[in-house]
Amino acid sequence: MNPPPFPVQKRFPWILYWIVLVLIVLVAFAPVGSVVACGLIANAHGCRVDEGSVHPCMINGKDYGQRFIPLV
Repeated sequence: MNPPPFPVQKRFPWILYWIVLVLIVLVAFAPVGSVVACGLIANAHGCRVDEGSVHPCMINGKDYGQRFIPLV
């Protein structure tokens, strides 16, 4: 009689692990990215951005000040 074969161990799914990890990191840093993008756009057009009040921000003749309120 032959002994029973050893159970075959499945390999850890590293590709899936890294994909899920990258997605988690992207979702976690999305608020930071939106605030940075808001600041970059406002600074490029000479506008002020802060959490306390709305400032006018004219871009191509249109006021976008209300949209540049960072949600921090």
